[in-house]
Amino acid sequence: MEAFRALAAKHGRDMAQMALAFVLANPTVTSVIIGGTSQKHIEHNIAALEVALAKEELQGCDEIWRKLRPLTFFYGR
Repeated sequence: MEAFRALAAKHGRDMAQMALAFVLANPTVTSVIIGGTSQKHIEHNIAALEVALAKEELQGCDEIWRKLRPLTFFYGR
């Protein structure tokens, strides 16, 4: 989380919106489920639709994701 917090701060981004924009920038993702405990949270998350991450930001997110992603299991297929 600290690496992502630093990346977001470096680019002047809100962490939640940057995370959602990163997921939305992935062409294999067909939908994103967002939530919140108030209408303010929902509106804040929806604003991520307007965030276009630069190539450098996407690369930084990719690097962090590679370190944090869960294990991928191979079932011999």
